[in-house]
Parts: sequence; structure tokens; C-alpha cells
Amino acid sequence: MDIRRHYAFGTVKQAGNTSIVCQNPNKSAPKGIWLGYESPLQYTAPLFMTQLTLVSLACLLIMYALRPMRQPSIVPQVLVLNDEEFAVAVAVCVVGVMVVQTPLIWLLLKSVSQRTPFKRRTIQHLKRDMELRILVAIQDQEIVPSIVNILEASNASHESPIAVIALILVELVGQAAPILIAHQSSHRNLHVDTSSSTQIINALRQYEFSNESNVTVQPYTAVSHPDIMHDDICRLAVDQNATVLILPFHKRWAIDGSIGTVNRAVQHMNCKVMEKAPCTVAILVDRGILTGSLTIINNQSMYNVAMIYIGGTDDAEALCYGARMARHNNVNLTVLRFLLFGNDNARERRFDNDIIEAARYANIGNQHFKYHEHVVRDGEGFVASLRSMEDVFDLLLVGRSHQDSPLLEGIGAWMECPELGAVGDFLASSDFSSTAS
Repeated sequence: MDIRRHYAFGTVKQAGNTSIVCQNPNKSAPKGIWLGYESPLQYTAPLFMTQLTLVSLACLLIMYALRPMRQPSIVPQVLVLNDEEFAVAVAVCVVGVMVVQTPLIWLLLKSVSQRTPFKRRTIQHLKRDMELRILVAIQDQEIVPSIVNILEASNASHESPIAVIALILVELVGQAAPILIAHQSSHRNLHVDTSSSTQIINALRQYEFSNESNVTVQPYTAVSHPDIMHDDICRLAVDQNATVLILPFHKRWAIDGSIGTVNRAVQHMNCKVMEKAPCTVAILVDRGILTGSLTIINNQSMYNVAMIYIGGTDDAEALCYGARMARHNNVNLTVLRFLLFGNDNARERRFDNDIIEAARYANIGNQHFKYHEHVVRDGEGFVASLRSMEDVFDLLLVGRSHQDSPLLEGIGAWMECPELGAVGDFLASSDFSSTAS
């Protein structure tokens, strides 16, 4: 998983065959206290426009209602207008509201929403005894086994349970209105592709049952146009107080290891979500079709996870997620910290040292948590170290964004998927010859 602050952390998984790149944005505010709007203006401005229009129309109706009763035209007299002038004034008012004020208010709201700061939810700031709320966006059944593996590795426990909000994405065809369905008995008669949805929900329910009371699953289906699916995801993340949001990658692999399909609409959706999401965002790069999906639920074999730590807030978020995984009985976490030979930036080192020491302290006595440091001279040495991990670990975690460093020279020059970050893009590319996701 790749997390960023906006964290992005990339996860690559071999045995589980899943790669995740996450981003946890902390830059612009989503919804506030005004009925889920980003600012009070977004609530009050449309309401004011509606009230102004209704008052104007009501005045016009009263004027014509009084005329047959030979009553004075009260409103025009108060306004010192005759009937014709008042009718023209009402028409101008309505047109002005619809044509002039609406775009002006839209521009104002856009400016306000961009400047309103707020703190987004992160794994790093989640207390150890709090519930981890994970929203997963699912397009089809193929990705479900890998998602279940990630959920299981996330280590639901009585101390810190996991709530899974599963959002099944269905593309809306035609001019029908978008809908969001909470899967309850009252929605059984809706005309949705329930065959695929039911199988996805059943797989998640099985994960829920295997963890008894430590996991809850709430499935939804969003039937929407691709251009606005990101809004559905972000709104649900806000409403459900999600801490982590897992998205599908836009590329799918064929059985021979080549790229099978590329869905640019999904890539566009992911980028939009990373801009607006109120929490950590993960992009799941799934290569499960190459080797089959190995489940770790009730499995006695160990699941080996590596966290690639280069430095910065994104890697810090990834480390916190990996440290949570290390508390799972079937998960081994190895933190691999890469240091540039001869570089001694005390300020950066202090931040990274504090994060790492906090993670190590929290895992004192945990045999599933290991820490190693690697000193490399340049990007070539860093890439060589990455290649040595191809057949060692089942899952790789890495931060999305990093400061410019000789370590990354040459890696991001031909980046195809900037939403993954330089390292995440390399791990998800054909240059990284591994069946791991």
C-alpha cells in the first residue's frame, strides 16, 4: 500500500497478489457542519436564492388575486410601481437570480472550498483502541480476493475492530438518475445487477463471520455516471467517517503477465478521489490473476510484508499501517529503511527517526516486527535493492510522495501512473518482474 499525507502509500503484494497505492489528503476541507456542505455558504446561498424567487412569485400571485376582488394592488403601491412595472421587476429579478447570481455564487463557493482548511483522518493519528473504518470501492468480483486479504492483514481485534464499508460501483447507462443503495431487505426489488453484487457481498460477509464480533460489513451499491463516481465515494467516506479508502487500479493483467485492459475512466476517478477524499486513500494494483489469490484467513502460513521507508510523511503513514499489520498472528513486517550515503539532513532525520522509534517502541517484544537499514549511493543501488525483494515478500508498503533525492534518480523519469508515486509506479510496472501486485 502506498500512503501519502495527502499521504500515499503503495502496497505491493506477491502471495496475495495485490498492490495498493494510498493517499491520505490533508490539504483542503470536505464537508462541514452545514448538512454536509463544505461551507455555510453552500447551504445558505441556494436556500436564499430559492426564498427570493418564491417571495417574488408570491407577490405577483397576490397582486393578480386581489385584482378580481377590486382590492388595491398593495405590493406595487408599496414599491411605488404600477402593475406593468412590477411584473417587469419580478421577471428581471427571476432572470437575474438564475443567470447572473448563480455563476457568481458558484465561483465564490469554489474559492471558499479551496481555502477552507481541515484535518483529514489518518491511520497515524488513529488511537490504538479505536475502530479502523475502511471504505473499499469495488468494480467487479475479480478484485475481491485481494481486497479480503488486505482487510484480513489489517488486523481486526477486540481492542481495535474494523468496520468495512463496501461500495460496489455500477456504471449508469442512459439518462436515469444516479442512486446509492444500502443493501437491506427494502432494496431487493430494485433493478440492479444483483448477481455480481450478491457474490461480492457474500465474500465480504464470509470475512466478517470469520472474525466474529471484531468486523462489521456494510455494503452499498452506487449506480452512477463515471464522471461523478468520485463524488459518491467521497460523500460516503465523509458520512461513514472512513479512515482508509481503497480504490481499484485502472490496469488489469492478463494471464500471461501482459497488461490486459486499461480503464482511463477509473484512473480519472482515482485522481479526483485523491484530491477530495477526507482520509487516507489506497489504490489496489491487483495481479492476482497471475498466480491465483492466496487467502490468509485461517491460514497457518506466514504473510510477509515489507515496508520501504525512504522518508517523509507519506512513508510515516505507510509505516503506521504496517505496524498495525504486524500485530496479526500470521503477518511478519520488515521495515527496510533506505539511507543515502553521505547525506546528513538533521531536520529530516529527526522527523523520520521519531516516527520509526515510535513504531519500534509500540512493538517491543513483538517477534513479527523487524527493522533494518540499508545505505545506498544512488538510484541504481536503490533499484537493485528493490529487485532483490521480488520473490521474498508477499506485500510491499511504500510512501507515494518523496522529496527529490539521488535515491530516486531515473525511477520517476518515465512514470506512467503519477497517482502511484515514483516508487509505486516502478513496483507496478513491467520493469519490476514479479507476479506480486
